[in-house]
Amino acid sequence: MSDQFTIELPEQFTIATAMPVSEKMFESLKSGAKNVEIDGSKVERADASAIQLLCSYAITAAKEHLQFSYKEPSEALQNSFLMLGLTGCLKSV
Repeated sequence: MSDQFTIELPEQFTIATAMPVSEKMFESLKSGAKNVEIDGSKVERADASAIQLLCSYAITAAKEHLQFSYKEPSEALQNSFLMLGLTGCLKSV
């Protein structure tokens, strides 16, 4: 069991690519890791469903007492949160 778990987001983070990310999120919850890092540095596009997935994960992580952070969220990822009015989900930025 490692204390750190990293989830890398794809360049095109959309409903079409959300399933593998969702599976990694579920894996992180079951791994016993205490810290989860979401690497959003490569995201060039993120749609509303992808942002909703991240916000849902943030809520679940908090309930499970996981510490998580975003590693260098791309400008496109940050703008997607902003356009949806969900910048609160980017709490570590």
